[in-house]
Amino acid sequence: MAREVKEGGFDLSAKSDLRFVEGAWRAFGDVLGLRPALTPRQFLAGGFAERKVLLLTDVATRCVELHNDAVRQKRLSAVKLRPETPPPSTGPSRRTGSRNRSQRRTSPARAPPRPGRRGRGGAPSAPRARGRAWTRQRPGPPRERRRPPVA
Repeated sequence: MAREVKEGGFDLSAKSDLRFVEGAWRAFGDVLGLRPALTPRQFLAGGFAERKVLLLTDVATRCVELHNDAVRQKRLSAVKLRPETPPPSTGPSRRTGSRNRSQRRTSPARAPPRPGRRGRGGAPSAPRARGRAWTRQRPGPPRERRRPPVA
C-alpha cells in the first residue's frame, strides 16, 4: 500500500493537517478507488463521527483487499515459474499389507447436508451485508403477554 502511494506521487509528509488530508483524499480516489462522503474540511471539523469511522473502516477494508490481491498475484506468478513436477508413480506402494483391494475397508457413505445448513454447527446460512459478517440480533426486552378477556 505504501509503495503504491509513494509511486503515485502523493507526498504526505511535512504538511499541515488540511494539506495532509487533501493528499490522502486524492490517494483514496486514485489508489483505492474510494470517493469519501466527507470533504477534507468536514473530516477535520468536529462532528461527523459516524461518517469518519465508516470512512476509515472502508479504507482499511480496501487496503486489506489490495494486499490480499497482491499476495495472490505473487503466489500465482511463483507457481507459474516453478518447473512442473512429474506425476507420482503408479508402481507398487511402499506400504505392505495382507489385504488386497477387494478386502480393504471402505468408509460408509455420508448423508448429504440438509438445505439451509452450514457445516457441523447447523447454523442457518444468512446473506452478508456489505462484506460484514452476519450477526444474530440480540433479544429485546420481554414482551407483555395479553390475557384473554374475562367473560
